[in-house]
Amino acid sequence: MNISFENPDKVNGLLTITVEESDFQDSVEKTLKDYRKKANIPGFRPGQAPMGLIKRQFGASVRYDAVNKFVGEQLYKYIKDNNIQMLGEPLPSDKQETPADIEKPAPYTFVFDIAVAPEFNITLDGRNKIDYYTIKADEKLINEQVDMYAGRAGSYEKVEEYDGEKNDMLKGDLRELDAEGNTKEGGITVEATVLMPSYIKVDE
Repeated sequence: MNISFENPDKVNGLLTITVEESDFQDSVEKTLKDYRKKANIPGFRPGQAPMGLIKRQFGASVRYDAVNKFVGEQLYKYIKDNNIQMLGEPLPSDKQETPADIEKPAPYTFVFDIAVAPEFNITLDGRNKIDYYTIKADEKLINEQVDMYAGRAGSYEKVEEYDGEKNDMLKGDLRELDAEGNTKEGGITVEATVLMPSYIKVDE
């Protein structure tokens, strides 16, 4: 395995990982052996299916998973070991001209774009002043916060009809009814709907 990192403008980084067959082959073999022990294939006793058959059925997906796992582990290990102040997550780079074909033998090359936090230094001394704000919460603000938290911590109650409270939420099935008030055959049905009736406009 080989990893290189380019960061010419100190903000946009390009990390390249080249993976060799030896980096993940042990993991592939171990996983395939576990598959063989558990495989239930017609014509063979459990655990006795030929390894060649196991490789044909599961080899490609096991190989793909092993490479992905290895690349992910080494990517974040390199970032941590080299103290790269990353913003967000690494993204596959457009600069990787040829996608890695996992079904072919290694080596595979993966290129990632990394956003790097810009460096800045600040020094404060006794002459620096920072504004300090004292915020007073009035009764209206407190009540609004209480209502908000009460709404988040609320519970559902089974009711037969809606009593028209402004901030209530309804959960249930929406069904299109016929002229007699019964569920319309072939009509619209939306199950497990959550809604606030106060936001619904009904045309008379």
